[in-house]
Amino acid sequence: MKDIVIELIKVLVPLLIGGSVGGLIGFKIGINKSIRQTQKGGDNAVMVQTGEVYNG
Repeated sequence: MKDIVIELIKVLVPLLIGGSVGGLIGFKIGINKSIRQTQKGGDNAVMVQTGEVYNG
C-alpha cells in the first residue's frame, strides 16, 4: 500500500507543478496581448470580421 501511495505522489506532484507553471506562462503571454475587432454587416449580409493583435 505504501508503494502505491509513493508512486502516485511521484506522478501527481510533477503534473501539478508543471500545469501551474504552464498556466502562469500562458496567462502572462495572454495578458500582454490586446485584440481589437470590428464587425460590419446589415440584414441578410455575409459577416466580415477584421482585427488587429498588438503585442506589448
